[in-house]
Amino acid sequence: MLYLIDDELRSLTQDREKSTMKDRWQVHAIGRMSDPQARAAIEDYRKRTPGLCVFEHGGRDQSRESAQLLAKTEGCLRVVLDEKGKVMTSARFAALLSELPARKPGAPIAFLLGGADGHSPEVKAAADVMLSLSAMTLPHMLARLMLVEQLYRAHTIHTGHPYHRAG
Repeated sequence: MLYLIDDELRSLTQDREKSTMKDRWQVHAIGRMSDPQARAAIEDYRKRTPGLCVFEHGGRDQSRESAQLLAKTEGCLRVVLDEKGKVMTSARFAALLSELPARKPGAPIAFLLGGADGHSPEVKAAADVMLSLSAMTLPHMLARLMLVEQLYRAHTIHTGHPYHRAG
């Protein structure tokens, strides 16, 4: 199953300590994705990326969404996706993913995608890193797909797979 709804997240969180995956990346996104083609594309990248989980969280107002994201990512290294975050190349993003575990050893890396109104000041303040996928405004569905693809690309860069063709 690609998307784990809040109840299913609880059991996964309880099993987190048992995980032997080196790369423990979590994508926490506000809102439900209804487009079946986009869901299939995200599922394809998720399956090819060891240690990647994608979670959907419901919410209609920013304060509730923020509280959900902060609660579900407690203890994680938080990478908040925001239009004012740092924009980087795929190779630099892969390098960052190699560097991040040293900041909170043993902690999963949680990527937080906000709702239509973005993230609250509380979520931004809790960020360990703030990134932007583009200088352009992206639809939520496309941002989610781009993030999962970039995580897969980073994995291929780390493993020497020919998927990423630089230059």
